[in-house]
Amino acid sequence: MRLIHRLETQRTVVRPFDADDDKPFAAFMTDPEATRYLLFTDEQKTEEGARGLLHFVIDSYATDHPIHSYAIALHDGTWVGSCGVSQVSEGGVWECYYSLLPKFWDHGYATEAASALLRHCFEHAAITEVRAYMSPDNERSPRVAARLGMADLGVQPYPVYAIHGRVFALTRESYEKQLERQDQEEREP
Repeated sequence: MRLIHRLETQRTVVRPFDADDDKPFAAFMTDPEATRYLLFTDEQKTEEGARGLLHFVIDSYATDHPIHSYAIALHDGTWVGSCGVSQVSEGGVWECYYSLLPKFWDHGYATEAASALLRHCFEHAAITEVRAYMSPDNERSPRVAARLGMADLGVQPYPVYAIHGRVFALTRESYEKQLERQDQEEREP
């Protein structure tokens, strides 16, 4: 999948990270509440480690295999959080993630940005299914996944790390049915 350059929603922009994201990204990564359920190392959750991670991602954008990790900002440029996708298994199965600074929780920004990201993935890549893996203790992420139309598959092993987590999934077929329903609703008086 090609690098996404910019996705705009009603209130948010999903865009590649840039060097100006150093401070807000470090603030996010060093916020224990923001990263509570995220699988980052203790080193990555320091200012220096966060900056190293950010620049590793930015440097990957110029390669043939970019890391699809993106900033979420408001239209006025306010940095809200991040989202992204990565392939987890053959056959077009990818995972998505979304994470925000706590002061932006419960405003619908994660749903809005992740929805744009999923739409882009299904329309521009050979992705057959998108999954969201999360800690079983995380109460917010499942609500976002449900609003995205993802089905709750229960607790399953995570294919990348030796852990178990709650899994939500959206297949291409389910996504296309959602679009059909939305089109019908918009056409009905």
